[in-house]
Amino acid sequence: MNADTSLSVLRNIAFAARCRRAITDARKAASTEPVADIVHRVVFTPAPGYFLSYDRALVGVYRWLQVDRTRRPRDTPPHRRIADITDAVQSLLETKPMPVTHALSRVLASESAPEFYIDPRYAMRIYRKFKNHPLLLKSVS
Repeated sequence: MNADTSLSVLRNIAFAARCRRAITDARKAASTEPVADIVHRVVFTPAPGYFLSYDRALVGVYRWLQVDRTRRPRDTPPHRRIADITDAVQSLLETKPMPVTHALSRVLASESAPEFYIDPRYAMRIYRKFKNHPLLLKSVS
């Protein structure tokens, strides 16, 4: 299992935990919103991190910095994640000059992400697979 696979598993566990909380809150509020809609909504809520290895993020950031910013690549979760990381790195570099590599380390280590970067078409499948994951159950109890 490589670093990106482990980070994907951690992202999926965090996502499933957030879904469980949102579903529990909806039930407490006597909401009739379907579970699939709640799960889909959670995809676009802030995540506790970017869940991407430093090496992969560095390659993505350098590639993104070479792209004409007026022509954004496809609007997919992986592209949005690299775009958001690059934006955070550039913002940090504007406030405090430092090497891009240091800024990237700070962004990955200390910032939450604006979303989970999961394709909504797969969100329910991920939730079902990870909702009873042993790490999730330990963190809930």
